[in-house]
Amino acid sequence: MDKELLTYVLDQAVGVIIAVILLTRIERRLDTLITNMGTFMVKLEGKRES
Repeated sequence: MDKELLTYVLDQAVGVIIAVILLTRIERRLDTLITNMGTFMVKLEGKRES
């Protein structure tokens, strides 16, 4: 029973670690996208004024 419990806990821990890594990657990409969209909007507004 102890071995099964340890295996279960380790499986769950690995799943949590993978989820955190994926969320971190998604967050980083969203930050980059938001920054690029802000830069694009500034350039777009500059062209409208010209």
